[in-house]
Amino acid sequence: MQVLLAIIGTLTGVLAWVLGGSFLSLVGAIFLGSVIPVTLLIVKPINDVLLDPNHDPNASDTEGLLQRWGSRHWLRSVVSGISFIFFLIAHGTA
Repeated sequence: MQVLLAIIGTLTGVLAWVLGGSFLSLVGAIFLGSVIPVTLLIVKPINDVLLDPNHDPNASDTEGLLQRWGSRHWLRSVVSGISFIFFLIAHGTA
């Protein structure tokens, strides 16, 4: 779901820029679009292991996986927040 929303937001930001919106809309769209590969290539593989029904939640690697997931999710959240700020500024200047 997050990837779909990021795609829609990215396309909407690019469209706003193409239709004469602020250049900051394009910058926001680029930041938002950058969370897509982070999600698919870095976060999703960890999710897949943690959510695998055959994975024992008490396994020795679970804590490490959760810590890795947390730091990668933090990165994704920060980049999304930066995108949001650019969109806010772009909207205020339009």
